[in-house]
Amino acid sequence: MKRALAFLMVLVMGLGLLCGCGTTANTEQGGNDGDEAIVLKLGVTTNQTAVHYTSSAAFGEELQKVSGSKMSLQIISDGALGTVAHHFAQLKAGTLDCFVTGVSDAEILQGGNDFGVMCTPFLFQSQDHYEKFIGSNVFASMMSKVEEGNGVKFVGETCMNFPRGLNTKMPVYKLDDMKGVKIRVSNNPIYLTSWDVLGATPVTVDGSPYMAVEQGLADAQENDIVLSISIGCTEVCPYYMQTEYVYQSLGLYMSQATWDKLSDTQKGWITEALAASKDAFTTQLFASMDETVAKAVDEGGLTVIPKEESDIESFRAPIAENIAKIAEAEGFDVTLYEQIRDLAE
Repeated sequence: MKRALAFLMVLVMGLGLLCGCGTTANTEQGGNDGDEAIVLKLGVTTNQTAVHYTSSAAFGEELQKVSGSKMSLQIISDGALGTVAHHFAQLKAGTLDCFVTGVSDAEILQGGNDFGVMCTPFLFQSQDHYEKFIGSNVFASMMSKVEEGNGVKFVGETCMNFPRGLNTKMPVYKLDDMKGVKIRVSNNPIYLTSWDVLGATPVTVDGSPYMAVEQGLADAQENDIVLSISIGCTEVCPYYMQTEYVYQSLGLYMSQATWDKLSDTQKGWITEALAASKDAFTTQLFASMDETVAKAVDEGGLTVIPKEESDIESFRAPIAENIAKIAEAEGFDVTLYEQIRDLAE
């Protein structure tokens, strides 16, 4: 699969060059002092209601503010520029300036296998632990391998996203409660292997998670709580366990060619705007989550089991014991697991 994606990226890069598409950041390397107004072209694969777009828009507003309207964004949404692989390929070709996607999506890039570790269930103790990893030398080393070989620059996060949890037909408080439970997962080696070692029965079903549980093909599914509510899964699986077993965030990737053309002043505007918009947007996002969950509890009959009421360690222990098997299935360096876990101390 990764070889196919790599081939696709090369193909798309070539098509972009043949079409003669040019980046909108029309600056000469080292020749722009920040006085010339520029527009950066930013792509997302989602529609305009998704957090990829809305966090990008928040960043764009802040960028205009801190730059005195000398820098702005043109956001191209709904996957108009193609898949995640297409967007990365266009960054490398220099035909796209910016791309907002999951930070761990760097896994599909050349040299990016180690980003698979970020999806290891129960790896992170908390959101603070996750953020400490993003700011660590461990993450920087992983990212440098990707940046060097793919012509991209990771600038930072646009926002934290909702953590993943368990949505089930029955209450789950500890690992034994999941023994033999059929859980619908994406067709991804790390989830298939992890839920297998946890004693559940992972199943992949074409179509939405809702259809899988509604038709009795699965008794549970794993997603963030807002998505679980929005696609109707909580109507047929009335229990949600806030395990927060996978933390996730969105990141701003830029074309290295674009980044190199910007002046220090312009780069400063981007990093300042990104930091400010990330904090403000994440706060608003999680406040909206609380409202959505409260409504589902009050009106939809959802029962939420807080993380504090769950025996998370009963889940974490088997993952640690079988991390070599999980790392082999996903293709990441197994030593990263302990390096990241140690950051929590």
